[in-house]
Amino acid sequence: SSTMSIDPIVSLYVKSMMPHGSDVAFVAGIVAATPGLGTLLAASKIGHKMDEIGPLRVLRAGLVIGFILFAPMALTNNPWMLAFLRFLLGIASAGMLPAAQTVLTLNTPKESFGRIFSYNQSFQAVGAVLGSLMGSAISGFS
Repeated sequence: SSTMSIDPIVSLYVKSMMPHGSDVAFVAGIVAATPGLGTLLAASKIGHKMDEIGPLRVLRAGLVIGFILFAPMALTNNPWMLAFLRFLLGIASAGMLPAAQTVLTLNTPKESFGRIFSYNQSFQAVGAVLGSLMGSAISGFS
């Protein structure tokens, strides 16, 4: 998952933004937690919106918003701005997973549910692993 790509290096990234800061671990914890908070606060509202406008529109919007947020996250020098942008990424993510699963449910024949949802879970796990590994690898080249 792309939101996990920074997790292995979030404390180093925050420390680079706060070279003389004394609360680096605390701020890094907040930065790491904000996507979850954004998802928690937005999931219900986005779910209701998905019922109104359809899962494909919510999925597309979440992907576009998530894509747009990555550039300012990479360019910011302020840990609080990074936390805010990751909070917004959490809001965008709140719609993507349920929308993707809804699209799968609507477009998968009953006899294939188990197999398709197993693939879905497997690829989510692969994304979580590769996102974290890529974040670590990129930090090693910096």
